[in-house]
Amino acid sequence: MVRRVTAFFFVVLLGWLGCGAARTAPGDEAELLVLGFSADGRYFAYAQSGREPDTWFPYASVHAIDVATDKWLLDSPISIVLQDRDKSPRDARREVGQSAEKRWGRLGLDTPGVTLLERKPGQPIDRGDEVEVTVPAVGPAKVRLTPKLLPAEGCEGFAGESVGLVLDLLKFDGTRIRRLQEDSRIPSGRGCPIGYAIAEVVVLDRQTKPPVVAVVFAVFKVGATGIDRRYLAATADLATK
Repeated sequence: MVRRVTAFFFVVLLGWLGCGAARTAPGDEAELLVLGFSADGRYFAYAQSGREPDTWFPYASVHAIDVATDKWLLDSPISIVLQDRDKSPRDARREVGQSAEKRWGRLGLDTPGVTLLERKPGQPIDRGDEVEVTVPAVGPAKVRLTPKLLPAEGCEGFAGESVGLVLDLLKFDGTRIRRLQEDSRIPSGRGCPIGYAIAEVVVLDRQTKPPVVAVVFAVFKVGATGIDRRYLAATADLATK
């Protein structure tokens, strides 16, 4: 089902009600919120928040990507941990939203996207993940995530193997439209990942040219008390080669 997203960028963080309830499951299961695009599709932003499982301190982060390079902005992500258990993830979102507004407000990251797929992955999909979507100006398509064994620095001692990924946007017959991401190494900031799963596929639908595509995927990694779930994203402007 296609759902129109209403994005108010950092203001949305204050009204986002996720992450309020206590959990009994081990590990850190971050909650995801897609914020939106800049009007020209050059930038894409999303947020995640939760509580650190070992300290129960609330945290939040806002991530902004330059779609032209599929790289983080130089000061992204903006993250905060409130070292007060009486505070909530909403308090953390408020503070990080204020910081993000000061740094990135001029970019106008409040343009709604169209959500082609939305789900909350509960665990990594060991043999890869594939979803079917209908992309404006493209038609029926698939997003395919393929795991790729790669060494990760500092992860030699944990049980299991560290995993990178390859992420492709394909026509329905399997012909590749765009390779969105292919890991050649695992960045140190990703920790010790053991698997991935697709969480959201969002597009900026432009009437005069092909859309911008953003795929947000869950990263499952070894944490202090179990397996943590955090989120990363890959983007592409289909109007460019």
